[in-house]
Amino acid sequence: MHIHILGICGTFMGGLAALAREAGHRVTGCDAGVYPPMSDQLRALGIELIEGFGAEQLAMKPDVWVVGNVVSRARAADGTPKFPLMEAILDSGARYTSGPQWLAENVLHGRHVLAVAGTHGKTTTTSMLVWVLECAGLQPGFLVGGVPLNFGVSARAPTLADSRTALPPEGERFALGRPGAETGARMIGANSCFVIEADEYDTAFFDKRSKFVHYRPRTAILNNLEFDHADIFDDLAAIEKQFHQQWKNDDEEGGKNLHEEDFLRTHLKRIKREDIKLSYTKVLNYQAGQELVNNMHNLMGNDLNVIVYNFVDMMSHARTELEVLKELAGDEISYRSVTKSWFEHSPLHQALKKVADKKINLILATDHGSVRVKSAVKVIGDKQTTTNLRYKHGRNLNYEPKDVLAFRDPKEAGLPVPTVNSSYIFAKEDLFLCYPNNYNYYVSYYKNTFQHGGVSLEEMVIPVIRMTSR
Repeated sequence: MHIHILGICGTFMGGLAALAREAGHRVTGCDAGVYPPMSDQLRALGIELIEGFGAEQLAMKPDVWVVGNVVSRARAADGTPKFPLMEAILDSGARYTSGPQWLAENVLHGRHVLAVAGTHGKTTTTSMLVWVLECAGLQPGFLVGGVPLNFGVSARAPTLADSRTALPPEGERFALGRPGAETGARMIGANSCFVIEADEYDTAFFDKRSKFVHYRPRTAILNNLEFDHADIFDDLAAIEKQFHQQWKNDDEEGGKNLHEEDFLRTHLKRIKREDIKLSYTKVLNYQAGQELVNNMHNLMGNDLNVIVYNFVDMMSHARTELEVLKELAGDEISYRSVTKSWFEHSPLHQALKKVADKKINLILATDHGSVRVKSAVKVIGDKQTTTNLRYKHGRNLNYEPKDVLAFRDPKEAGLPVPTVNSSYIFAKEDLFLCYPNNYNYYVSYYKNTFQHGGVSLEEMVIPVIRMTSR
């Protein structure tokens, strides 16, 4: 069988490619940013890698296209698909499937699957379990979201079971041990078991269930379950199911606003408006602003254009760090003056002038305001407590109740629960929250800076302006 994998350089899909190659299949794949070490590992297995998702790959005509969850039907601002190959596959009617589904049908079927799930510790626990079974002489197949040092690879295919390795009947208990050991229960036979890290990430753009749904384990280990991620469903309890790979807590590295377009498109689908032709443009620098100006007329062919312009928020953060901005925007009046001057000379203003005579509805809004903080209050928490100046969440928080709005049970306020026993506090008025360590330094550094995240009117009351052409 020839399989071509879209998004082959991800940890899961790379492991799947290794398993398929080890099983004797011809494997090719594509991804954006094909680079070491994953590219070296895959090429060492004889897997041909292609940079990008160009539609010309359709000419390869594999037996099946295996689609990773990095692939979507999203479109760029000019309306062109971000994954042309996927559109070509759909248009041609070619056979495609998801990675977890292919794995279930071609590797896991008929084997005793041991799955390790949970919010934290999956990779570590999976690696430990594989090593325990290996030491017991059971030679398990495995797929781990990392590279266990004992094996040096993230995935290994099981070999064909012999007459000693029949699975125990449904419902019969099993024991781990070397074949032939007197354990008082039937053995998991050598080569009959497969250990897999069962993460809850979504399967593919066409299958939004968690990956582990496909694995149908006979034995499951659930390390823990905490509210940690975001979702398309309506209630808080369901948030972790859908987009949990896209959620970032305050103590995690990486941007927290990298998936707005995905959320927007999913929301439109939920309200039955996925027929809307839309673009999503995020402007983070001057060059991106000029590209927006040049592309404004092309956007007129869409039903909805969303433009996120991040300058004002970045300026409030930069003002904290840069003395020159502190001088230019020393108080609220001068801060607004600097913002107005920027807008009048910005690419955003140019872009809006280019479509001022068009028959459109223009909605201007912001996601939050900011407040100039003037007085510090002390907060004590453990090392997991977040560092934001206007709100904090963590365990064992100590504070003055009069200074904050507090939620001991985050669910009461519709807030996420990052860890067990987490609570939230939000600073009132123009206060900001500081730890006792180096207290005087941080009070001096952050006093009179513009912050957000608290519960002042300046932060919570936001403008929504609707404009039409004259």
